[in-house]
Amino acid sequence: MCKAIEDLIAESEARGRAEGEVRGRAEGETRGEAKGMIEICLDMSFSKEDILKKLQEKLNISLQQAGEYFEMYGKRPDQIRVVFPMKEGVIS
Repeated sequence: MCKAIEDLIAESEARGRAEGEVRGRAEGETRGEAKGMIEICLDMSFSKEDILKKLQEKLNISLQQAGEYFEMYGKRPDQIRVVFPMKEGVIS
């Protein structure tokens, strides 16, 4: 392969990595904001429906995405079920 093509490939890969890093950071920030909002709303006894609406409004996300965040972060420690005995150190 000629040097020009190798340079184009390397430049394209570097650009792709940089774009992926930016998207990853933005997704991480959104997840963090969602987690904080959910925790606060639960502390204030908001209903699930109200929390989903707030997530959609404040984070400009779909109802589906808001629901996924709620499933990830809307559980309280007393709602998490641990099954024993553990098999090979895995908690399910």
